[in-house]
Amino acid sequence: MSNNIEYLIEPAFANPNAYTLVFAPDNNYTPYFGVALKSLIINSKPNELYDIILFENDISERNKKLLAAMLPKNFSLRFFNLDAYIKAKFSGISLNAFSYWSVSMYYRLFIPFIMQKFDRVMYVDSDVCFHQNIKDFYRKNFNDKKLIAVLDPLSQIVKQKNKHFQLYKDYGVENPELYFNSGVLLFNIRQIDLVWYEEKLKAALSLPKFHYPDQDVLNVVFYGQNQLAEMKWNCQYGNSLMKPEEFMAYPQEYRLEYTQTIKDPAIIHYTTAFKPWHFPDKEAADIFWHYARLTPFYEEILFMRFNGLYEKLRNRPEYLFKYRLYKLLACFTFGQLKAHYRSLRSKYKALLK
Repeated sequence: MSNNIEYLIEPAFANPNAYTLVFAPDNNYTPYFGVALKSLIINSKPNELYDIILFENDISERNKKLLAAMLPKNFSLRFFNLDAYIKAKFSGISLNAFSYWSVSMYYRLFIPFIMQKFDRVMYVDSDVCFHQNIKDFYRKNFNDKKLIAVLDPLSQIVKQKNKHFQLYKDYGVENPELYFNSGVLLFNIRQIDLVWYEEKLKAALSLPKFHYPDQDVLNVVFYGQNQLAEMKWNCQYGNSLMKPEEFMAYPQEYRLEYTQTIKDPAIIHYTTAFKPWHFPDKEAADIFWHYARLTPFYEEILFMRFNGLYEKLRNRPEYLFKYRLYKLLACFTFGQLKAHYRSLRSKYKALLK
């Protein structure tokens, strides 16, 4: 691995107790990341050090300056472009955008390679709000595991969907009901052997038919090597927005924990197409807007919201046509293509609301 030395990221602080968090927003998502950053700052303590790292390839200088201006003295914010590294290291693997996810979704996969000088690293998606201090999650005992994550809602219904269940079993995930969400991860860097990880990662990236690319890859690679944290550390809003009969299909234990968690979440993760900046009347959107008002991106988010409403009205016929098209295509396709059309169907269904 010596040829990776030029890609190693150094800690911003000499203090080993600093919190290291990685995000990967693109330029269009930067205002929403700004809300996540502000919520993290508000729920931090002045005597804590935060080393914030953004993997990106298109964030504008304007947005970088706005983010930097938000930082208190105990926060460091740095930007890294991984494209050259990924191209050199994984030249034989195609990392393609999928549905409405961008290539940046894969960046989290490379944390163990380029952050070897850290003991632990927390990855977080940018569509979150921190609502409590992260200390209790960040300092968790790994118990010799390589990764800590939180169950994904899909894990609780995959047993009812034989195709999903069999797919994950085919890839070595013997218990798909333990399938975790990749939006909040805590890597045990010292415990991850890079030769083992590179081999497992390349093999997983070569597998076909994935429905949620980076998340499926991580579940295959770290199956049996991860432990699960409480739902509060990645409270994935949207479950209770489903049809009541769908939510009631979840195991009672899961429903009870989810119901309790949404009353006092630590990290709120807006995982569905019902993002709070598009649907301010939906579940937990008020928390997002509370933090958004405190950022320099607030007016921009409002503008995008109203501009989006105008575009929705203007493009409603097109959205309706595409929704019906992708709904039809999802009925006559299979595997990854079917999942792709379902994702697009959900996207345009949300745009029609």
